[in-house]
Formats: sequence, C-alpha cells, structure tokens
Amino acid sequence: MIRVCETILNQQDDKPRIDPFIVMEDIVEKLRLLDYENTYCKKYKKEIINKFYFASSLTHKQISNKNSEIVSNNYQFAYFYELSNWLISLIKQV
Repeated sequence: MIRVCETILNQQDDKPRIDPFIVMEDIVEKLRLLDYENTYCKKYKKEIINKFYFASSLTHKQISNKNSEIVSNNYQFAYFYELSNWLISLIKQV
C-alpha cells in the first residue's frame, strides 16, 4: 500500500498544480451568485469568507477562543461541512 501511495505521489509531482487562491476566488464568486451572504451567512450567523479562507492553514481572521489560542483547521472544516450541507439543501429544494 505504501509503494502504491509513493508511486501516485511521485506522479503528482510531474503535474502542474493549481494555485489554491485562484480556486478559492472562483468558489467565492460562485457563492455570491447564490446570494450566500444573505441566504447562508446572515441566516446562520456565519462570517463571509474570502479567497484566503480555505487556502491558508488558519482562518484569515485567525479566530480565537476564550483563552486567546488560535483555533486551527477544525474551524475551517466545520465551516466547510456546514456550507456543504447548505449547498446540498439547495439542491434538494429544486
């Protein structure tokens, strides 16, 4: 299994990589087309994300908890999970 993973990783090095900021910029634009600021952020009291939000290891604002410790990728994953569920709910409405 390890050899298979190493082979796949080595093959990936030869392929060009897409800049995550470009991908996120496209995602943010698509969310705006869905009016996500009003229909998701305001309704569920979520912050509006920007193109750096998922492309960096910490949230752009470096969200802190009560002890002023930086919250790690867990917050980003939770946001992604909830946003994904919201997007799926839009499909179900159609």
